[in-house]
Amino acid sequence: MSSPIAKINGYIDKLDMDLYGVASVERYQQEFPDKLPVHRYIPDARSIIVIGLRHEPYTMASVLHPEWSGLAFSQYPVDEREVLTEASGLPQARTWFFSTETQTLLRELDIASYKLARFIREGGFRCFRLPVRSSTLYMNRVNISIPFDIDDVLYLSGLGNKGLNKRFLTKKYGPRFRAAGLITDLPLKAGDPIDEPLCTRCGICAESCPAGAIDREKGRDMVSCSNFGCCGVCMAICPVGELTIPEDLKENAP
Repeated sequence: MSSPIAKINGYIDKLDMDLYGVASVERYQQEFPDKLPVHRYIPDARSIIVIGLRHEPYTMASVLHPEWSGLAFSQYPVDEREVLTEASGLPQARTWFFSTETQTLLRELDIASYKLARFIREGGFRCFRLPVRSSTLYMNRVNISIPFDIDDVLYLSGLGNKGLNKRFLTKKYGPRFRAAGLITDLPLKAGDPIDEPLCTRCGICAESCPAGAIDREKGRDMVSCSNFGCCGVCMAICPVGELTIPEDLKENAP
């Protein structure tokens, strides 16, 4: 008869996630004492599970090629229309495909985390789903940090670490993924952090950022990035990861 842990691991395999990791609640509280205690959600919590889905390479490539969207000012004849870019004051062309896929990944992760939480609960354990959204909110240009950052769990579970663009980098997908987390009293085997930086500090993200929001020394200014619209260029152009966008599409980017 399979153990509860083996059953959970088997169920996670069925969810077909691209990323999976576990962080120890005890270590999380030790490493990040300024965060709200995980035990406020589940008093005897033992593990924090993280699952993730990657972005498709050609969708990421579309961020570097706003002309792919075909968007243009409709008042001009078809052969004279200007493709919408940052220069024309409308950056939607750059994120036309990327934003749609982002919502798809977040929706899929929301469903997967719900199913996993229910499976854990039906196995006799408790589970609390964390919101599938960014770790920081920006309201009226004010940076408001929320108490739980999924990047902390990604780090403690051994999936990677942050880069110059302040996005979390994984060995396989670089920053081109989305993630969700769950807190449980199930005693799962936790990973170990990767201390060697995956980011090479090459600076290509700073050079390529259309908003000028990334400084080579200080990294990405989150408010400036958000005010511009979080275009995803630094995710697309980052060379970290085994699965990146085709090199010819990087070289030919406008």
